[in-house]
Amino acid sequence: MSKYKVCFWMNTKSNHQNAFFEELYKNEQIDLQIRYISQPSQNRIDIGWDNSVLESYEFYVYTFEKAINSLNDFDERIHIVLGNKITYSQKLIDLFISNNLKWIHWSERYGVNLAKKLNYNLTLFHLLKPIFLLTKFSYFKLVKNYALGCFAQGKLAKNDFKFLGINNEKINDLFYTVSNEKEIIKKDTKRVLTFLYIGTVSKGKGINDLLYACSKLKNITNWKLLVVGSNPRKDYYHNISKKLGLTQNIEYIGVVQNKDIYEYYQKSDVFILPSRYDGWGAVINEAISVGLPVISSSETGASYSLVKNNGFVFKAGDINALSDAMKKYINNKELIIEHSKNSKELSKICTPKANVERFINALNNWTNNDI
Repeated sequence: MSKYKVCFWMNTKSNHQNAFFEELYKNEQIDLQIRYISQPSQNRIDIGWDNSVLESYEFYVYTFEKAINSLNDFDERIHIVLGNKITYSQKLIDLFISNNLKWIHWSERYGVNLAKKLNYNLTLFHLLKPIFLLTKFSYFKLVKNYALGCFAQGKLAKNDFKFLGINNEKINDLFYTVSNEKEIIKKDTKRVLTFLYIGTVSKGKGINDLLYACSKLKNITNWKLLVVGSNPRKDYYHNISKKLGLTQNIEYIGVVQNKDIYEYYQKSDVFILPSRYDGWGAVINEAISVGLPVISSSETGASYSLVKNNGFVFKAGDINALSDAMKKYINNKELIIEHSKNSKELSKICTPKANVERFINALNNWTNNDI
């Protein structure tokens, strides 16, 4: 049986992709190679992303010359590249085009740096986003004319691709994935209802909005919030919690190693990701894989694929809507049980195996092949 020979050009080795790549490597229809352009950032290493152990199909290639010389069959492969997000991607893409090679774009939606520069002012962000996207127009003209297609991290990425002129038939989902081997969490409905946030503690991740939403619940008993993740402005957020009278309700855990993170999912009843900007939000994959209901914002990419009958999506920045969603779980413990079951079912769409099937189906369609 013939195989698809593929090479992924990634910015770094990621815990959010490892399970997918392992499953892809095992598939008899795929001959896999992966090239990493840089090491994981220090904050990723701090939470346990292992950059030292590579599989037989994985290599670090820090220069363009080393990259192209690392594959004996470079011209025979289908190349999946993160567009202009990696150091020498334009050189790679120029090489693909000049040699008539097969390649595919893969990315989240665009705008993270714009959102940050605007201090996560969502009104300004949506006003300026179309103008910002025009800076990507020349690159996506190449994608439109020369690439096999685009892999998108969900609806928001698809919207960007379509705005930039990519036809719908050239766009296919390809998600972050996590191992789906954890057991469904069994809830004790008599205990204190525990909300969980995992991620950097920052305005961009919506922590300010979450704290003010919690302040609307401070007269309600029997709930708490666990905040897990790096907190560069620890004193600032502790002071906000104190000012809002939430010191008894909110526990700041700090950085937790990736191998230990499921302990906190196990302790919790409902997961919250209130981001003012998030390209995807792979923590939602983790949360639903263990059966947690989810409250997430409209600016979180995963909201549109992974939060349906298992939680609530609120308009990013709307503190009242976030607070109301939390109240629904506080007032109705049976809803947690129902949404927990739905989360576990919904998680099946983003298992490594499902992602491999999605990937191969797209290749079949884009290459007019069926191996």
